[in-house]
Amino acid sequence: MQTVEELAFRLALFYVVLFLGVLANKLYSRAALLNQLSTSLLLNIMLPALIIYTFLSSSASSLVEIPTIILVVVLMHVTGTGLALIRFRYTSIESKQKGALLLTATFTNSVFLAIPIIIIFVGTIGVQVAAICAVVQMVLLSTLGVYIGAIYGENQTDRRKHIRKALLFPPFVATLITIPLVLLGFSLPVQLEPVLSANNTITTYLALFIVGLGLDTRVSTGGLKRALEMIGIRQVMIPIIFFVVLPLLPLSDFVTRVLLIQAIMPAAVLTVVYSEAFDLDAKLAAMTVTLGTFLVLPAIPFLSLLVG
Repeated sequence: MQTVEELAFRLALFYVVLFLGVLANKLYSRAALLNQLSTSLLLNIMLPALIIYTFLSSSASSLVEIPTIILVVVLMHVTGTGLALIRFRYTSIESKQKGALLLTATFTNSVFLAIPIIIIFVGTIGVQVAAICAVVQMVLLSTLGVYIGAIYGENQTDRRKHIRKALLFPPFVATLITIPLVLLGFSLPVQLEPVLSANNTITTYLALFIVGLGLDTRVSTGGLKRALEMIGIRQVMIPIIFFVVLPLLPLSDFVTRVLLIQAIMPAAVLTVVYSEAFDLDAKLAAMTVTLGTFLVLPAIPFLSLLVG
């Protein structure tokens, strides 16, 4: 259990690194390229290494909760979709906007923002649960996400391309490879532990820097009401539902805490990418992602009261 001083230091560092990302976005002329390179490094090398480390450092017995975790993560996503569809029944909204908002109500920032917060409040043991959450989300993005884009968008992009991209998602591949190794009794070589342990810390703060790089502080008033409605569903209603449900399930304490953190995360940046790919209202999706992220940041220091 970390002391108050350790928690305060971690949170201070959290905001400093995040602010450096925002600052780089504003002042560096090639911020878009830096964001692209940083994201590629994180997703293709550092995050898969982190996933391998956390799984091989755990025991096979910790994997028995995977079916329940998968079920909870699926429910977290489709609950957002369902609540958004109910809201749409009582409002007049364009198809493009409806599709973009559905994506933001469904898919959360389960990697870039969630993992640093999980490491701060739960520890590296929580990364294996976060990895499962990310894998489930990639499967849902390649199925439900593509379906939403095809139904509400005008751009009939190649669905197979999105499915193939999701299946080759490096954290997804790393998880699928590592779980059988754990079940077969493989453990992490001692020689690799110092390197992979250092990677844990670097991954945490690189992810935060990327979040800062991707934030656009200019939030327009157009569509603000609709964006706030989706944020209310994604970051208020769903957390309330799962804060009641999760303690009732047969899950380890640290698993429950990770899932609670996942429940309050804002919409995923990938929802903007999907909105652009399917010719949905990408600007509305971007505003929902940015505003939702800004609104959750001040609440992070108080997470210890909820998941501590």
